[in-house]
Amino acid sequence: MKYYEIVPESKEGVDNLVCKLDEKTLRIGWNTTLDDNIFDFAPNDLDWGKPIKGWPEGVAFLYEKKEGDTVPDYFCSDFSFLLFSKKAVDGLKGCQEKEVELLHASLLETKEEMRDESYKIVNVINVIDVIDWEYSNYSKISVDKGNGNGEVFYNMMIKPVFKKDELESIRPRIFKTKDDEAPIYVSEEFKNYCEREKLTGFEFYEIKQR
Repeated sequence: MKYYEIVPESKEGVDNLVCKLDEKTLRIGWNTTLDDNIFDFAPNDLDWGKPIKGWPEGVAFLYEKKEGDTVPDYFCSDFSFLLFSKKAVDGLKGCQEKEVELLHASLLETKEEMRDESYKIVNVINVIDVIDWEYSNYSKISVDKGNGNGEVFYNMMIKPVFKKDELESIRPRIFKTKDDEAPIYVSEEFKNYCEREKLTGFEFYEIKQR
């Protein structure tokens, strides 16, 4: 089974249609003392594959469609939110509950004020340890804690290599990798589904296995 990193489609000479979180519709509680009126959530929770409890209804994303734009099935958004159309979500039907969490969202086109309730935020909560660090290309970066307690070191992945035997035993459909926060990887089955259904907004980059 082959596996791929998914990234938003890029078209030369064309600006990607990007949507922005309407923070008024989501009471974001990072760096805030919790009370009954605050939703305890930070967008980077999604980077690390944390399940989100108590997701509220009515969360909206805003975008402006210009002449010639088509709304993609995989939407690029700020804060690392992964937005899939209904057809894209249908491609995840083979996933187990431990792999993804689907969160309610709506898209609002600000120019024509058209609202679309068919998209879902896909929170990938399947985080597995399949990187072969011996063969992967990465660099260590340090971040000063800023509190006098020294530095924290992170692995910045440049080009990963996966452990083939580990993947074959798990056979995930969609996942993130431990110690590598942002990228999302999908199976060959999901890639084939997107191509067969002519879904838009996706680019796929095969990841080498050993």
